[in-house]
Amino acid sequence: MSGHFLDNERLADLLTRQATEGLSEADQRELEQLLVEYPDADPMALETTAAALFLAGDWQEEPLPPAVRAKLDAAATGFNAAQMRVVAGSGPGATSGSTTAGPAPRTSRVAWLAAAASVVLAVAAWLPRLQEQQNEGIELLSQASLDTATLSQLRQQLLANADALQREWTPTDDPAGQAVRGDVVWDPESQTGYMRFTGLPANDPQQLQYQLWIFDATRDERYPIDGGVFDIRSEGGEVVVPILAKLPVRNPTLFAVTIERPGGVVVSDREHIVAVASVGTG
Repeated sequence: MSGHFLDNERLADLLTRQATEGLSEADQRELEQLLVEYPDADPMALETTAAALFLAGDWQEEPLPPAVRAKLDAAATGFNAAQMRVVAGSGPGATSGSTTAGPAPRTSRVAWLAAAASVVLAVAAWLPRLQEQQNEGIELLSQASLDTATLSQLRQQLLANADALQREWTPTDDPAGQAVRGDVVWDPESQTGYMRFTGLPANDPQQLQYQLWIFDATRDERYPIDGGVFDIRSEGGEVVVPILAKLPVRNPTLFAVTIERPGGVVVSDREHIVAVASVGTG
């Protein structure tokens, strides 16, 4: 197909929203089809360009959370390296057989930067919320050291919220999950929640840890939201664990607990799922 992919306003919009807020399943399918029609489109390049613009500016009023800053730093480094390769490939020493692409036409670069700038502005608009979520995360992390009795009280307080949902855990065929009982409580308004377990085997944190995953109908099911890594210190009795969602949960459909390596993983292979709680309709 002729023309630059940013000439397609729908494709540019989908790429921008993918970089900032995620896409619904329907939008994701539409994007995948458009990417087939426009093979020059590179979603990662858009995010990288946005990161470079963001880090180059001095207009942001709120400090970035360390994890977000590290991601943008890495993206900006990749962006700078790519630009150096372009310069090297178009300089006097370049040969006619070089596979390094030359600079894009000026109109394409302007369109590209305009789309990337929209990503930057969207990130900037979210900075106060990102900072708020970071503070909430710190508060929840501090709860991890609380005793079960105190966490149980906090869970009961959350259950008093009319909008809070409560779902029972369903054990799986995994040997570690066959005796699991308990429930998950999640409040969409405050974005907080707790897991209650009995029958979940104690783990050695040096060998493995448990990790919660939250599947969201507004996000790609291949990449559920990381709900935090946790340990079960002793066998028997009831354990209550705070949920540490790394991203906003808009429309949860399923909560799942897996066994992972120490520290958890970014994407689980889901080989060891020990318990699930489906939101469904009841």
